[in-house]
Amino acid sequence: MSLQYNFSGKVVLITGSSSGIGAATAVQFSRAGANVVVTGRRADKVSEVAKECLKVSPKQSKALEVVADVTKPEDLRRLINIYSTL
Repeated sequence: MSLQYNFSGKVVLITGSSSGIGAATAVQFSRAGANVVVTGRRADKVSEVAKECLKVSPKQSKALEVVADVTKPEDLRRLINIYSTL
């Protein structure tokens, strides 16, 4: 059984999306048409996942890349400020 979801026009922010389950989640939301915000501590990994999201996006939407460590209050505030403007 295949489930189809449509997240076109929706913004999805996934913390820890530069690897593992978070990366897979970001790619799946991108595949479903969402505008994805990829976050993680390592810029190179964030960029890799963002490129993968672009490849699978039905509208070729580029993911927003944000390097942040959500355990650090200053990074968390910055992420919230970025997200609140989307």
